[in-house]
Amino acid sequence: MKLKRTTKLIAVLLILLAVISPASVFGAATDIDLEYDCYSNAAYLVEMNTGRLIYEKNSEDKVYPASTTKIMTAALALELCPDPANTYVTVPADIWVEFEGINISSIGLIGGETMSMLDLVYAMLLASANEAASTVAAYFGRDEFISKMNQKALELGCTGTHFSNPHGLYSADHYTTAKDLYKITEWALGVKGFFEICSQYSYTIAATDKSYARDIVSTNYLMNPYSNYYTEYVKGVKTGTIEESGRCLVSTAEKTD
Repeated sequence: MKLKRTTKLIAVLLILLAVISPASVFGAATDIDLEYDCYSNAAYLVEMNTGRLIYEKNSEDKVYPASTTKIMTAALALELCPDPANTYVTVPADIWVEFEGINISSIGLIGGETMSMLDLVYAMLLASANEAASTVAAYFGRDEFISKMNQKALELGCTGTHFSNPHGLYSADHYTTAKDLYKITEWALGVKGFFEICSQYSYTIAATDKSYARDIVSTNYLMNPYSNYYTEYVKGVKTGTIEESGRCLVSTAEKTD
């Protein structure tokens, strides 16, 4: 009788979404010969079952995380909010001031609109809505929330990370490393509700006092069943793209042999 083995991985690929192709042995010294090459500027790949490092590349180099920042924002919001489905948050009237003149991912929240914390987290993790991240931070007190983001990073042993906003738009003082982002993601996956949310491809945000219901989908094409990039083993976690960062991806994958 053959026993089935489930392999779970966390992959952090930063700065130019990884293109992996057959090549000679690459990357950091591990005892695993993958025989692939990775063109990301920084990467960190870990087997979740054992914590075994499979591959790393420039994993402690300073990088700008773009919207993968929302992993911390979303998980911290869920940790601080005991009942996100029944906690209602009002979008600040001046929510769009900080985004003026910037092309951002959003779901078109309206100042004064009220929706659940749960729906705001879905908006962040699937549609990468920047104004949803700012709304969440404002609910807890923006400066205090960002301080908690940095405090949590330190608690997790992230020595190369500093957050200056909740969404990931560029700031010279907003940075991380691939290794730190792995630590943040590992913690986030243990926060109640986080994995259930980020592993969904689509979701319907309930109608609010100012909007009809909104249907949103994940920005991760690997999870899109209609995409040429679709991979059935991939679940979550978050993409990110800004000019200063290139394309970033944090994802999990699970396969049973």
